[in-house]
Amino acid sequence: MEDQRTVSTLMKSSEDLIKAKRYAEALSMFESVLALKPSNIDALKGKGSILFQLGKYAEAVSVYNIILSKTPEDQVIWNNKGVALDNLGKYQEAIVAYERALRIDPNYAMATTNRNITLKKIQRTDNSVKSTSHEGSSERSTTGVNVVAGLSAIFAFITTLTSQIKDGVSFSIASIVTALIVFIIMYIIFLIITYVIYWIIKKAHPASENWGVLSWAAAIIGAPIAITIVLSIFAAFIFGMAGSDSNYQWVKYSNYGISFNHPSSLPLNTSAEGYSEATYYNGMLQFDNSDDEGIGVLWFLKEDSLSRDSAQKIFASLYTELLAENPDLQMSSIQTTTHSGNTVYFVTMNGHDMTENGKMSYNFMAIWEDLPSQRTFMILTASYKSQDDAQVLFDGVLNSFKGN
Repeated sequence: MEDQRTVSTLMKSSEDLIKAKRYAEALSMFESVLALKPSNIDALKGKGSILFQLGKYAEAVSVYNIILSKTPEDQVIWNNKGVALDNLGKYQEAIVAYERALRIDPNYAMATTNRNITLKKIQRTDNSVKSTSHEGSSERSTTGVNVVAGLSAIFAFITTLTSQIKDGVSFSIASIVTALIVFIIMYIIFLIITYVIYWIIKKAHPASENWGVLSWAAAIIGAPIAITIVLSIFAAFIFGMAGSDSNYQWVKYSNYGISFNHPSSLPLNTSAEGYSEATYYNGMLQFDNSDDEGIGVLWFLKEDSLSRDSAQKIFASLYTELLAENPDLQMSSIQTTTHSGNTVYFVTMNGHDMTENGKMSYNFMAIWEDLPSQRTFMILTASYKSQDDAQVLFDGVLNSFKGN
């Protein structure tokens, strides 16, 4: 009985405090009531109402849920819950709460009004999202095209400017008109090229639709560079393969379509038509790599027997020619070694190569007769690294040489 009187006193005090708009104190009174009577519906309703007034909508919804678990057919609490959810931006949940209130009381005007207000908010939100999505999609869809146009203009401008500088800058009307025509032509050319790249990227990677300016610019510029690098590597493996004890990648210059795999083999088909008629220089293969080394291979029909004297004359003749590129070139005396039972005559030549910005060049020149093929072969190796590297290169080429 004492608790009941206390509860009644507290409830009365809370009502007075609410009328005075002293909500925090009233909330404290309701909390005191609930401490004594946790299931007191009036205290719960009062607490929920004050929390709502204080803008604590999430807490108010929690209190409304407690009330509805005890009195699920209270349309007013369902409506109040809907309003609190609306204020939290949870419009769909608010609609559910209003619909529940109207199922209990279809004539409940307040729930109908609140439901319509929330429905309008949902409609405005949907329209805003659709509008933003459409604008974003439209903007994204044109980003790549805008980058294509911009890059084409930049490339065309650079090309035109370079051409004008090369021909001499002039501000005459004729020069300006010419520059404008060149710009337009180059712009169209670059526009076609960059648009093709853009189209391929867009088809191959649909997610590119969301790319920004920098991503598109990097892709359009980087794609041809990447393709060039890949093709260069592929071509390098087709036309020249790195040796077993070397990381060198050789590049071939020849109209005979012969590959060279150092140091595994040098497959010269000396019996094929064309090779048998190869003259001194027409039968030359030249190989270079990025590691400052080079190889030259020459072959010609065997005529008179090769001797030390004839080899010396050939070396002296070539040495004279090489002096034009290597003014301080020094040639050693003739030396001999053997290869596949054949006597190989060779010399070393060192000097600064003016065609390579004066770099020191370490060279080997060798000549020998290959009796099975009835050919005379000559090799010239060059290294811009060291004498030791030149020796390794010469030995590797000589030992791997196979004429068949």
